[in-house]
Amino acid sequence: MNNKIKSVDYNEKICFKCLKEKDNIHTYTLGYRGYGSGFDNFNTILQLCDDCNHGELSIWFNEEPELIDGYCEDYKYEDNIFEFVKSLPIQGRELFENQCARGACSYPMESQDWIDVELGVAPDSIYKEYGMYSPSEIKAYEERFPTCENVYLKTYKDGSGSCRCDYGAYGEKDGSCGSNISDECYTCSHYKKKGFDYSMREEKELYIEKGKLKRIEMYEWTCEVCGEIIHTHIHSEDFICPKCYQYYNDYE
Repeated sequence: MNNKIKSVDYNEKICFKCLKEKDNIHTYTLGYRGYGSGFDNFNTILQLCDDCNHGELSIWFNEEPELIDGYCEDYKYEDNIFEFVKSLPIQGRELFENQCARGACSYPMESQDWIDVELGVAPDSIYKEYGMYSPSEIKAYEERFPTCENVYLKTYKDGSGSCRCDYGAYGEKDGSCGSNISDECYTCSHYKKKGFDYSMREEKELYIEKGKLKRIEMYEWTCEVCGEIIHTHIHSEDFICPKCYQYYNDYE
């Protein structure tokens, strides 16, 4: 038996809560909110029948924000909207958050894909199709990065640092996983589990003090073959173009 939760198609009569088609539908529009709002650049609608309607939704959806520092919008009822949306069945949430959503901060997906991702049942290929980290990639990073002997500590002049490996993965200074996923761990063939004698190596960032650098004089000249502009040390006896390798004799 297939127990997969199926998405529903939007129409003007469907209630996002009971998912039934009703003649008397209340529609609430959410849009044109700006910086500071949890719905910044995210426009959508909520449809409810008489039985599922909430009396304060009109107030929540239509409130005017308080401006902080003249530009940051603060809505005191947004948490109420978020909590109400959480109470919807997942198909209703999909209608609100995906199928009916518009704006720069909406990321449209196929309705069934959205539901499968939310439920954690989508295959890895679906995550990659939408540029998302798959559960397999996340698991590999969480399991491999903290236990791999290729991980080392990179420290900087100001005392800060982070852990990394030579194959592209990054983490926190103490060797734990970072908040950003490194998908390199998933396909890495260099993974080697830490042994009992493992000791994390430290690599310090190298710096050059500009005050100790020596100024030198250079000749600037142009290659007559390829037109490359070249700088050569005044004590050099060789005038060779690094682009076309043309050699030149010098004379006074």
